[in-house]
Amino acid sequence: MAKKPAANKATPCDDGGPELLPLEIRLRQKDTGTFTIRVCSANAAVQASLQAIPNGTPQSLMAASGQAIVSATLPSLPPGRYALFWSILTASTPWQTRADFVVGTTTRFLRRKADTGNNPVNMGFLLIEVVP
Repeated sequence: MAKKPAANKATPCDDGGPELLPLEIRLRQKDTGTFTIRVCSANAAVQASLQAIPNGTPQSLMAASGQAIVSATLPSLPPGRYALFWSILTASTPWQTRADFVVGTTTRFLRRKADTGNNPVNMGFLLIEVVP
């Protein structure tokens, strides 16, 4: 008798509910914004930066290698528009990733990627508007 194939095990990259993919989110200056990247099933190098729009200098928000979870809280920002950019370079397949942006305790952005997806390029951006 042939063995049954192993059921796909859920990973932390599968958690968090449905994807939320706005182009821009708004937060108040007093809010706490946290950006988190999870890497599942592979090692990866993760980088993220924040830049004021239109001419700000990119500020490194995170840079790590070989960690399953990398998280950063946004610094205190004056009102304005910002771009959050990230990239994840995985060392091998299979891999999965999940990028979340949480304001306070509410998830406002959640995107999953996997080597099996129809667009496995593992980078992204999110526009952030900070209001008083």
